[in-house]
Amino acid sequence: MNEKTGLTVLEGQAQLDFLEKFGKKTQETAGTQTNRIFDNLLKTSTHLNKALSFTYFHSSGESMIGTVYPSSTLESRSFVFLQSQDPFLSRILRQQLSYLGFLFIIILGVIFIGRLLTNEVVRPIVELSSFISQLADGQQIQFVHDSRDDEIGDLGKEFKRMAHRISEKLFEMRAIGTVNLLINQDFSKSLMLRYILHVLCIRYGASFGVIGFFENRLSEIVDDYELWDDSPSEGRNMLGILPLLIHDLQDSQDGVRYLSTEELHGMGLELDSGVVCRLGSTRDEHARLQGFLFMAGMKQNPREIFPDPVVNPLVRLGTQAKLAAVKVLLDEIQSDAKRGQEVQEGLMPSSNASQNIPLDIGHYFHGARGLAGDFFDILHLESESQFGFVIADVSGKGVGPSIFGATAKAYLKVLAMEAPGDPAFVLSRLNDLLVSDSSSMFLTMFFLVLDLKTMEMTFASAGHNDMFHFSRSTELTTLRAKGLPVGMLEGQVYENCKVSISPGDSLVLYTDGIPELENPARELFGIQRLEAFCRAHIADEGSLWVQALESTLDDFRRGVSPSDDVTALRVKIPADFELPGAS
Repeated sequence: MNEKTGLTVLEGQAQLDFLEKFGKKTQETAGTQTNRIFDNLLKTSTHLNKALSFTYFHSSGESMIGTVYPSSTLESRSFVFLQSQDPFLSRILRQQLSYLGFLFIIILGVIFIGRLLTNEVVRPIVELSSFISQLADGQQIQFVHDSRDDEIGDLGKEFKRMAHRISEKLFEMRAIGTVNLLINQDFSKSLMLRYILHVLCIRYGASFGVIGFFENRLSEIVDDYELWDDSPSEGRNMLGILPLLIHDLQDSQDGVRYLSTEELHGMGLELDSGVVCRLGSTRDEHARLQGFLFMAGMKQNPREIFPDPVVNPLVRLGTQAKLAAVKVLLDEIQSDAKRGQEVQEGLMPSSNASQNIPLDIGHYFHGARGLAGDFFDILHLESESQFGFVIADVSGKGVGPSIFGATAKAYLKVLAMEAPGDPAFVLSRLNDLLVSDSSSMFLTMFFLVLDLKTMEMTFASAGHNDMFHFSRSTELTTLRAKGLPVGMLEGQVYENCKVSISPGDSLVLYTDGIPELENPARELFGIQRLEAFCRAHIADEGSLWVQALESTLDDFRRGVSPSDDVTALRVKIPADFELPGAS
């Protein structure tokens, strides 16, 4: 072949002869190479003492496989085995197919077991999760896995208990929210108790219920309670068993008693099982409440509904009912106190009380807590020139001190008329009258009689603060007299003190609520501030003086509520005073 053109140099017969000769030479060369490779295999197998395998193609084109085994007995000799590869390939193919089939069976088994586990484990858990969502939405749910005896069943039972607790809590929260709404709307105690009893009976399937709250001790009168499904027969039967139930509760440490159907029938109530619950007591300054709850006709055993007598929802809702009753009671007390305060303020001297008195009079009164213990009075004595002025502070605050003060004030008016110029005698007689009333309360009092004819004042004090006497030139004289508070000890004697007065003089009577008034920094108003105020406003007429005092006290306390009653009485003799009828 020409190397440049790629064309065959020989042609015809010459070309054929060359190709035949080249083919024979190639076969001889290939045979020689095959022999050489085989010889190397034999040597290697003998040297390594290890069988070697090889493949080749038979002249017929069939794929063959051979194995050289070195002999263990004949030195430098090996055995050669030759056979077709087809049986081996078929066997390998069969093994591969069997492996694939086995693997496929394993995959199918895994899929089957997975679905089985899904049905037995995963799906119940997913359903329990769905139940939680339904429970949160307030829906009723049906438990389907709590009857199993495996771990899923245990999980279902625990979830059922949890769901029951959540449901009870949601019920309580809704009921308490409604009760709070009723409280804020100022509904009556009877209406709120009926609502709570209605909710409890419907919730727990009771056909009959009784609830009530009372001060100090439970009532044994059925009509004093609120009833649910008040049938005439059961209501009458309650008359006989109510004292028994109340007595049993008093002996119960946890305040809950479960009643079986047989027990109720034995008591004369044709009702199914029930429960009696003591709703505890609340102590505050005004009341001690005890509550009673009875429910019967329950289809389910109350021990199963309320397994824990201490923390069962009856006690918690009963506590809310108790708070509602306390709130209503306190509202009633507050309302009574407000009406009492209005009555008490109406008994105080009005601005008209000084119309026929030739003096400039101003007075200020503010009760710290509803009904006050302070009081003051302006007395017209028998002589046209004599006038009495009294101020007092009763120990304590509220209804009791207020009634005690009103009693003392009534006695004082009568006694002052008996001895118009003798304040000490009046205080002594008043003390004996109040001590004989066997009350533990007492009062401090300052009683002053002003005689405009003699221009003298006579005063006595029963443990009261020193009062102020300002001259026209603002010179201060404190008015002080010996004596114990009225009502403390029997047989007390008080002293009369006399002081001359002049036109332009001012008298200031007050209770300790003024100097003891506090501001946010817990500073006291004090005697010095009161004295400075009186000097600064000595020229004010009575009404302006009172307005200035109220404004000054409010500015000082800056929103802090007074801890004591605040009372002041200011009497000023006009500078141009002249007794009527005098020459």
